[in-house]
Amino acid sequence: MQVSLLRLLPLALSCALMLPAAPVSAQTAGPGPTVALTAAAFSAAPSSGLALISARRSGAVSGPVIVTFTTRNGTAVAGIDYTATTGSLSWADGDTSPRVFAVPIASTSQGNRGFSVALISASGASFGAPLSATVEIAAAATPGAVSLSWSAPTVNTDGTALGNPSGYNIYYGTSATGLTQKISIDNGAVLTYLMSNLNAGTWYFALTAVNTSGIESGLSTIVSTII
Repeated sequence: MQVSLLRLLPLALSCALMLPAAPVSAQTAGPGPTVALTAAAFSAAPSSGLALISARRSGAVSGPVIVTFTTRNGTAVAGIDYTATTGSLSWADGDTSPRVFAVPIASTSQGNRGFSVALISASGASFGAPLSATVEIAAAATPGAVSLSWSAPTVNTDGTALGNPSGYNIYYGTSATGLTQKISIDNGAVLTYLMSNLNAGTWYFALTAVNTSGIESGLSTIVSTII
């Protein structure tokens, strides 16, 4: 499905339903800003090409926050089953939207192997929990999830060339007029997102793109699925 965007060309957004997943692990919030992963376990199939890991800021919302992350071998080995990945995630003053980073998964991995991801340092916040999580490379798709995918715009609405978007925002909720929840993806190369731990019912999703100047497009066409 495609719609016109405010500043960027249309995005096509699709979703696929999977089975219900287990609940996420609880986070520990301190008196000031805290950062933690959103779950103690993630999963990806070799066919997906990426494991998407999310982190959340909670507690006090004032001030910027930066956190660094890394991957560590388990039964899955970097260079064979996945690509070793390090980097950082940042939140601006007042921003509490989840952040997502991607770990490439080898299509040749045999599956049923795992590695771990960990938050290793933080500036402007203390650590909550969990700080680390296991990532299972499974032969089957992750149960209990909705898989979203889209295509990147290449030109602005005025016809001028658009470089790669700097990221995307996913808006979702339980009504088409109430997309009150948001996930920010700070990587314009990511074109899929596996969303899990949604309650039973009908869920609605829409996407925006953000260019390198920080300008956000209008919403894509809203899509929905029933869990």
